[in-house]
Amino acid sequence: MGVRIIADENYAALYCSTTMFAFGPVMTDYEEAEGFLEWLPSDARSYSEPELELKLGEYREYAEQKAALEKKRDRFLCHVSGPVWDILTSAFEEDDHESGTFNAAGFANFCPEHTPEEIAEAWELYQRYHGTP
Repeated sequence: MGVRIIADENYAALYCSTTMFAFGPVMTDYEEAEGFLEWLPSDARSYSEPELELKLGEYREYAEQKAALEKKRDRFLCHVSGPVWDILTSAFEEDDHESGTFNAAGFANFCPEHTPEEIAEAWELYQRYHGTP
């Protein structure tokens, strides 16, 4: 039992599967509701209605920034392939989880299964990516 999502093509809402009552703001679609639930630090039922409304606004800002970052990364990676692409995409995922960036030693330790040449090329691109606005 927990928080579930009810949705159709035009909206999504949260409901408690224990009490069978809907709560919180109406969202644009299932994906937004799912992302919101994953993003919330606590059980959605622990927030008041006004708090959920504020949290949804925060989540929408976060989701917009994340989408812009993913678009920037996709443009950057469009000419990269093979092991270097694997290294960079893994490093970007790690950046997201750790909320930071690698230093050179951390980067080399992160991908020991790759050749020194692949690591060097990926490191150069990683630095270029983080150096661009």
